[in-house]
Amino acid sequence: MTFRPLPPLKRFYDWGALVTGWLVLFLLVTLWSRRPFSFTTYIGWLALIALGIVWGLLTYRAVALARMRYSVDRNALRVRWGWSTLVVPMPEIIEVHRPGSVEPPSSASWWRWPAPHVWRRRDGERTWYAFATRPLSEAWIFCGADVCLAISPEDGEALLREVNRRRALGANRRLALEWEHPRLARWRIWQDTYALLGWLAGVVFLVLIWGEAARRADLPTPQRLAELSTLVLAVDWILGLIAYRRERLAALLLWWTGSVVLAVLLIGLWTSRI
Repeated sequence: MTFRPLPPLKRFYDWGALVTGWLVLFLLVTLWSRRPFSFTTYIGWLALIALGIVWGLLTYRAVALARMRYSVDRNALRVRWGWSTLVVPMPEIIEVHRPGSVEPPSSASWWRWPAPHVWRRRDGERTWYAFATRPLSEAWIFCGADVCLAISPEDGEALLREVNRRRALGANRRLALEWEHPRLARWRIWQDTYALLGWLAGVVFLVLIWGEAARRADLPTPQRLAELSTLVLAVDWILGLIAYRRERLAALLLWWTGSVVLAVLLIGLWTSRI
């Protein structure tokens, strides 16, 4: 059975701020794209890209909060957050605290906006997970020997009845306290340090190449070389991703070779006068 959380108190304000931020970012990108290519323009583009990444992460948290659900089955109490789901096995739940009956650790902070009551922290011998839309003084808290989960369902009494009923039935599968991630997030490449370092090296060299091209914006050749480097890196990444599933070593060779090529081009830019 699935339960909805209480609506966040400032959800209209939060979404208004997020939408306004995207409109401002769009306006800045539109205005900045009309500027001639220069080192100042280059720095501005870096700042806009960084701002876009930050605002994208904040928007993801807002969407995750709006779509957050609590579900109860015979084996676990689950919390859907974004693309993933936290699984708390029923045998882990030993005690339940109604809102206001226990003092939870407070960790609501401005940098967690727009979901200030969603966090994870270690408190003594227990790990606390909070997935609430309201302050934790209004949250239901489910605790075990090693974990506490704070949630804010619309109908807490109904959720508690379901939890007690499923606990009485007993689990028919042995689960672990864990996150369930979508298939893409479970792809082994995210744990492949050499692949990730190859990507990072390519990005760093490309950023430096564009920076050098911007510093010498009065010359056409550096900018053409930067455009060529972007194309080379994009093709290199695509071919590597295609090869990775079948032959990891070939993909790593592609990515690291591409990074080396960009490093050579960067050195050529630094040492040449064209």
